[in-house]
Amino acid sequence: ADWSRRPLSEDIRQYAPLNVAYLASLRDHLAAELEEAGRTKWAWEEFERLLENLEPMPERTADFTRVKGARGLSPRRLAVLRELLRWREDRARESDVPPFKIVGNDRLLRVAEECPRNRRELAAAKILSDRQIARFGPDILKAVERGMRVPQDELPSFAAAAHQRRDFK
Repeated sequence: ADWSRRPLSEDIRQYAPLNVAYLASLRDHLAAELEEAGRTKWAWEEFERLLENLEPMPERTADFTRVKGARGLSPRRLAVLRELLRWREDRARESDVPPFKIVGNDRLLRVAEECPRNRRELAAAKILSDRQIARFGPDILKAVERGMRVPQDELPSFAAAAHQRRDFK
């Protein structure tokens, strides 16, 4: 099921509460079985060991190399795209939503290509909806400006593709 698609279908809305309805009773049942088998202390030791070995999830980073079409951008436009992706990642984290729910890659790529300098240019480019411009326009324009200010010697680029030598014998 696609839980990101709204509105949720009737099937999913009926399934969702059932997905967790039995967890508490299942926990109690398993705890009773562990107790009966004399394994409760052993289980808790295992749980603690697992927790000790957990590593924090790596922080998501904005990676322009994963944006379809970005390879065709100049280094300056890549810097703009990188700043737009960073902005979107921060905004998504603050809003606790997936980044694509803020603005999609395709639109950010087009903003990086156009590099609008003000709200009028952003609106004229017809890349974003009026609602997106109202909500995010100032932040998007700031990200574009940050990308445009990146010093020449710090501009990003794609790594050169490694060529493999082929033996046709």
